[in-house]
Amino acid sequence: MPDSADSHKRLILFNQLVLLPEPQLNQVIFTLKPAVGNVSSSRARPGERVPELLQWAESSIGCGLEEVECVLERVLADTHATSEQPTLEGTAANRQDVQVRGSVENSAVVSGDGNRVEVHHHYGLPETKPEPTRSDTNEKTLIDAVWTEVEDRLRQSLHNAILIRLDMAEQRNQVSRPWDSQLRTATQ
Repeated sequence: MPDSADSHKRLILFNQLVLLPEPQLNQVIFTLKPAVGNVSSSRARPGERVPELLQWAESSIGCGLEEVECVLERVLADTHATSEQPTLEGTAANRQDVQVRGSVENSAVVSGDGNRVEVHHHYGLPETKPEPTRSDTNEKTLIDAVWTEVEDRLRQSLHNAILIRLDMAEQRNQVSRPWDSQLRTATQ
């Protein structure tokens, strides 16, 4: 029976690799140089590629899990370092501080260097429900009804849904064509 600490370490490594963005996973695989055919192409899902990579690493021709961990750490460190490196636009003379607050569901407010820009997205409801402008109870009832209706529709919307990638293969033999059938008629 495998050691539980070893199993936990393997599970953590697996999860880290599966959750990597595709360019970083490709970078790890490229750096480790598995022989062609040991790991599926980049068109395959990470859930398929990572087990293949780890099985190759543990095999007699592989590099070992320790090397996979080292390469993963280097890729993550390089990615973090390059995201913090100053660019030509980020030099002191050209620097502009910009902050983005809000989310897609709400209006995003972008501000910096004394400028203020509001970007309104119409993907969701405002943070607060509007107050009625009159003392009439019908207006409050209407606002509540519309608010509830919009909330329900947005909850069912595919806009913010997590989409899955459908890996489809062409299988022409699964569909019969009418002209492939034989039609037999009785002699009259």
